[in-house]
Amino acid sequence: KAAAAVKAATATAAVKAATATVAVKVATVTAAVKAATATAAVKAATATAAVKAATATAAAAAAAAVAVAAAAAAAAAAAAVAAVAAVAAVAAVVVVVAAKIAHWKKFCLN
Repeated sequence: KAAAAVKAATATAAVKAATATVAVKVATVTAAVKAATATAAVKAATATAAVKAATATAAAAAAAAVAVAAAAAAAAAAAAVAAVAAVAAVAAVVVVVAAKIAHWKKFCLN
């Protein structure tokens, strides 16, 4: 009976040890999965931040390009206005000179 009791106790201890080993293994796998999940979450957050930064940089570059294009258009418009003003000034001088020539012709011929 004592030997049977010892065998039973030994078997119980073996089962308990095996159960504890399985529990440790499960806990280890769970911890590894949690660590991998946390690492993946950090990587995803980092990638998201990088995409946001790249998007912001691209938007800033596009805004700068639009501003440069607008400045160039404004400069072209100013140049066109200046050219029209110059042509108008030359035309006014031509009209004045033509009028003076006509006046002097009349005066000299009469």
